[in-house]
Amino acid sequence: MKLSFSKTLALPTEGESTLIALTLLCRGDLTQAKTQQPKKKTSLAGDPLLPASRSELNRFNSEVDGQLLKKLDSLRFTFAPGKKITVSLPVPAKKSKLQLVTFRIYCVGDSPTDRLLRVGGDLYATAKALGLKDIFLSLVGSELRLSQLLLGIELGSYRFTKFKANMTKNSSAKGEAEKPFVLSSITLGGTFPVAVQRSAKLRASAESAGITLVRDMVNTPPSDLPPSKILAEARAIARSARGKVAIKVFDKKRLQKMKAGGILGVSRGSDEPPYLIHLHYRPKRNLRGAKKLVFIGKGVTFDSGGLSIKTGQGMMDMKCDMAGAACCLGTLKAIIALGDQFKHELHIVIPTVENMINGGAMKPGDVIRMINGKTVEVLNTDAEGRLILADALSYSSALKPDLMVDVATLTGAVVVALGSEYAGLFSNNAELTGKIQRSAAAAGELAWELPLAKEYRPYIDSVIADLKNITTSGGPGSIIGAIFLQEFV
Repeated sequence: MKLSFSKTLALPTEGESTLIALTLLCRGDLTQAKTQQPKKKTSLAGDPLLPASRSELNRFNSEVDGQLLKKLDSLRFTFAPGKKITVSLPVPAKKSKLQLVTFRIYCVGDSPTDRLLRVGGDLYATAKALGLKDIFLSLVGSELRLSQLLLGIELGSYRFTKFKANMTKNSSAKGEAEKPFVLSSITLGGTFPVAVQRSAKLRASAESAGITLVRDMVNTPPSDLPPSKILAEARAIARSARGKVAIKVFDKKRLQKMKAGGILGVSRGSDEPPYLIHLHYRPKRNLRGAKKLVFIGKGVTFDSGGLSIKTGQGMMDMKCDMAGAACCLGTLKAIIALGDQFKHELHIVIPTVENMINGGAMKPGDVIRMINGKTVEVLNTDAEGRLILADALSYSSALKPDLMVDVATLTGAVVVALGSEYAGLFSNNAELTGKIQRSAAAAGELAWELPLAKEYRPYIDSVIADLKNITTSGGPGSIIGAIFLQEFV
């Protein structure tokens, strides 16, 4: 997809039709908009648009001889965060060679990135539905706003087609793949400085590369992505960094020397060998304020539950149980793509296994010894993520980092508590919690803090070992899992 820039806000002059996306900044945010009574029609009195967006709208309105605002007024369109509309208008012959122009108007809040990822995704879907491959973007605001909008378009075009038999025909026939829709060009109109344009494009491209990797990995069937393929992907990323990333791999023999009972125990039922992968990114220069960070990603490439076996329904999505590992690898890929912008020392630690069943599989009631020497009574082999992460946390703690972030599809209980829109967040540092929540909001994600409640710590005491991996007396499943992991930090 070609991205170009125009210094003017005038209509494009080529083609029979084009799609112009106007992203207008409205006062307030989407939450406020939902609680306010909408006006019956567009009004310039008490203007809901920020001045720069009002000026932009007026410019395009003049390009179509005032037809745009008349049409919006006739449709009783209200400028409020979350509102959007498509309007097609004939173009005056004196203005452009275009016969028809289609406006897709989005109203977003005045917070830094309000809904812009979704706007980008919707814009791609609109272009596809209308069959318009050239988009003219009009946006005011910051580099972050621009990069989020471009990223949304990139992500909106994502399709996982590796296992589709036919990607050449455009047909809706059942079983036949749809022909992919590829945008030809995006032209950005406005007053963004050249440096800002380039930086926003680089950021969007880097983030898209990382997120696309995560989506591809999570979508890949489990037999095509065993632990050895996670390792292969990690090595490929390290090679792409051209010396900035070192990699250490701990195979089964080395894990046995480390007494990594969690990783080894979970993998016992599988023919696929386990690995602990350590990627180390070091910035080009040591900068003031740089920190040592560790990101740990759960890499269970398929989770049958082990002898505490899941139901058939419960197993259907268990190829996704390595999403934490994929997120960490995607993050590193994006950082590498950004060049030398990331100033911190970063360690990616990934324990990767299959949780399967054979004659040697770990049994409920077994006791295993972890890297930090603590023993765990395994009462449920389907609570396996915390076992491999416990070893990874013990290993990572020895690196003496300033910060550790563990990313995992850890419990089904968190979905019961928060649903599918929010991620559960546990932290022993209030300042870090705030930073993560603000970063999540800026990225269009939702994270909700849950308590590391010390009142539940006795629930994981074992009679015969230091700990047990589940509680046998009920209780909050997600909190119990987090409290268990805290024992290895």
